[in-house]
Amino acid sequence: MKSFYIYFLLAAIYLLACNRSMNRPGSPVNPPAPGKYSMAGTWKIDSVISYFYDASGLRGKEAYPGPQWLYFHFNSDNTWAQTSTADPSPPWVSYGTYVRTSDSTFTMVSTGGVNPSAGCKILSLSDQVFVFSRQDSTLFDGQTPGYVRRVFGLSK
Repeated sequence: MKSFYIYFLLAAIYLLACNRSMNRPGSPVNPPAPGKYSMAGTWKIDSVISYFYDASGLRGKEAYPGPQWLYFHFNSDNTWAQTSTADPSPPWVSYGTYVRTSDSTFTMVSTGGVNPSAGCKILSLSDQVFVFSRQDSTLFDGQTPGYVRRVFGLSK
């Protein structure tokens, strides 16, 4: 059962690698000062918090601790990879390119992914902490439309 949870978390992270429309009233936002900090580097996934919404509002919230062995690597050449070790070499869980679209947003493009392009919102970025969010459409119980907003907490 534990391995199922780990594979589910990996699949969720891979398949849902950011989306557009993440501005939510009341969201904690601490965007970086222009040019002050870089996304480039190796970031360990510390946590993932999922917020579930439908037309009536917030349905629930789930917090997941990040596995101790899952990393994002954002490179200065605008490529990224998700790996199961701190080593950025292949094999990769997922990979692609990214473009910083503003001080508080970026777009991840997944090579061969289900969601090939996804917009992300930077909630916090420092030399040691990187927090970003994304939002994905879903159907609750297979019929009620809604979305899931995920917040990824990363550290160096």
